[in-house]
Amino acid sequence: TVVYVDANFSGGDWRFNFPPGWGWSYVGDDWNDKISSVVITAGTWRFYENAGFTGAFITVGPGYYKFVEDPAFNMQNDTISSILCISDYPQGDFPSVDI
Repeated sequence: TVVYVDANFSGGDWRFNFPPGWGWSYVGDDWNDKISSVVITAGTWRFYENAGFTGAFITVGPGYYKFVEDPAFNMQNDTISSILCISDYPQGDFPSVDI
């Protein structure tokens, strides 16, 4: 999984991978409320508005999400504060993908 500061996969990037049940309960001051685009290479991930895996969230599978406010991701820009790996497998039969 890769997150980017700016839309269209630009700006600074941060690459990480976790097993199911693991994540960042707080993405840190350098990334808090700054994520604008996401690439998910495998698994199902949940992105939360608040630290501690709380607040509004979106659950997404593999895909290229060029802007978090696009319908496939559907989260307000620059609001992500925690990230959790839900599963090694894509969600459902039709994971959200914005290619």
